[in-house]
Amino acid sequence: MVDRALSICDAEFLDGELRYIKRTLYSNGYPNNLVSSVIRRMTNIPTIARQKEQGPVMVLPYYTGIGELFKRLGKTLGFTVYFKTSCSLCTFLRNDKMKVPPDERPGVVYKITCGCNASYIGETGNTLLRRFNQHVDALNRYKRALIKLNGQQQTGPDLNDPQRDEGTTTTRHKGRGRPPKKKQTYEDREIQQRQWQTR
Repeated sequence: MVDRALSICDAEFLDGELRYIKRTLYSNGYPNNLVSSVIRRMTNIPTIARQKEQGPVMVLPYYTGIGELFKRLGKTLGFTVYFKTSCSLCTFLRNDKMKVPPDERPGVVYKITCGCNASYIGETGNTLLRRFNQHVDALNRYKRALIKLNGQQQTGPDLNDPQRDEGTTTTRHKGRGRPPKKKQTYEDREIQQRQWQTR
């Protein structure tokens, strides 16, 4: 705390701040001798003032041989020389970094909005296209399981099938997760028994 007070406070407020630190430490049970000796030791440390650079300063692009010559000349004549890298044609024209298109970048956060206004936000280490295909495959597995559960035949191609038409619609279960298991009616049991008898 004393270091902070010495580095931040102006000279006119420093004595008041040091008294406040003493009072706070005394009230928290620190011994008087310890607090006083630490504050005295910290305030008696001589401050080393850095000398500001005298003379003119030159900033030049660095060239081998000539740069060292200017540096030596600056020491003898009393000016300081700093070097910077020069802009070259290479820095303007050459770009070593390959730019990956946004759809091929791995590690994306994505949002899928369903037709029923539900949305799913996810994060993947794969590319967006690969993750989208994984979602479509999962949706197709779900739809095939639903069709199999209901005993229907698949009427159209899967979602990622290239033969799929734009206008086809599929029946959708409202709600989340798998649909509830359909209760078998008397007719369903009758159909199953007939199928077993024909085999």
